[in-house]
Amino acid sequence: RQAGVSVHLGSDGFFDSWSSNVSGDLFEKLRNFCEMTGKITEEQLTQAYVHGCGKEAPFSFEEERLWFTEGDEANFIFTEAASTAEVIARKPQKRQIMLKGQWV
Repeated sequence: RQAGVSVHLGSDGFFDSWSSNVSGDLFEKLRNFCEMTGKITEEQLTQAYVHGCGKEAPFSFEEERLWFTEGDEANFIFTEAASTAEVIARKPQKRQIMLKGQWV
């Protein structure tokens, strides 16, 4: 990323073609990535968000506000959690997905 190369985690489909024991769940992939790379603080877990979605997070640990802007796609995953770090560290049980402003 420091050299300007886009790097993110992903899946080639609902099931991971490389292993039948791994799901296509990006939260699970982020959690495994953080575990393997020793990311344990709330800030490190939250910063791992960029690897799951392929773009910078719309929030910051500094005092600046990086909210969504007009024209951004309305793609969201709604879940019960106290923070982004909690979503990555623990597997959310319930999720509701909105894709381009429509419930999926």
